[in-house]
Amino acid sequence: MEVADLLDSQGISGDNAQLLAAVGVETLVGLSQSDPGGLLEELETANSHLGLVEQLPNLDQVVTWIEEARNRLGEEDSTPVTRLDEVVELIPISVVKAFPVSKESILKNKIAVGDVPVMDEFLEGKDLYVEEIKNIASEPSEIKATVREISTKTPVRKISSQEDIRESISGPKKSKAEPLERNKEFDLRKTATPGLNRGRKEHSRVYIRGVLHPQPIRVKLGAFLSALTICLLPLSLMAGGAILFFKDDHELVIWSAAVPVASVVLGLMYLIFARPVKCRVCGQPLFAAKSCRRNPQGHRIPFLGYILPTSLQLLIFHWFRCMYCGTSIRLKE
Repeated sequence: MEVADLLDSQGISGDNAQLLAAVGVETLVGLSQSDPGGLLEELETANSHLGLVEQLPNLDQVVTWIEEARNRLGEEDSTPVTRLDEVVELIPISVVKAFPVSKESILKNKIAVGDVPVMDEFLEGKDLYVEEIKNIASEPSEIKATVREISTKTPVRKISSQEDIRESISGPKKSKAEPLERNKEFDLRKTATPGLNRGRKEHSRVYIRGVLHPQPIRVKLGAFLSALTICLLPLSLMAGGAILFFKDDHELVIWSAAVPVASVVLGLMYLIFARPVKCRVCGQPLFAAKSCRRNPQGHRIPFLGYILPTSLQLLIFHWFRCMYCGTSIRLKE
């Protein structure tokens, strides 16, 4: 049977016959074995691509076509057959087993190195474990309990003797604290050498005493600059007055102008070398005044303060007392 058989059917026009042929239904046998719903979907899909008919048939028309085809072929009670586009054969997957091959067998059969399979994944020992499943619904075991009589325990007192009581009252034996032995060797930092004060009285001003300063030269330089700076301050004022009153005397003006210049230079040297010098004991500046209370044992002259007397004391007698802590500090060993 050809497409003409479809044209002989009632209700199938030429365009509908071409549309049925486009979806693979070219005979009455194929039409009678089709499913109405599936055939209608195929017709809609084919017409959307080909555009053979302007108006698609509805489901009732498709059912009428199939029933008429079955009536004509006498297959009213035939069951619908679904067409399969492709039959895929399912082959069960077999597990490949690998056996170790010896080195002699590979050399004997002349097997290439590239043809020998290599195991990339290994089953480590940490992946092997046994999971223990506890049966929660198991019957609980019987709990055996024993009843005991509870009795209050009285603390047992130890009978102590009189000696134990005395030891507990007196406590442990106290260790006697013995004074540390002083360094019997001669310490130059604390005491001057015996020959330094030979023939001098201990309480005289020329007797060198105190701890040794680690920088004696720097201390003497600071004292010298401090004394000169203090002395040049009133001389600078006098030189300024001489310049104002004796303007006509050029030689006197030149000498008078040199005094303030020298005081400025010495002032800078004082700030650089003298002011940073500190005490060996308390760490306070020796040639700089601070707004605090001084030690009464420090060297002091009324209206002149502490710096100039301290500088003169250490330059002449090579020792002095700090104006802040009062400690005697010497500059000679």
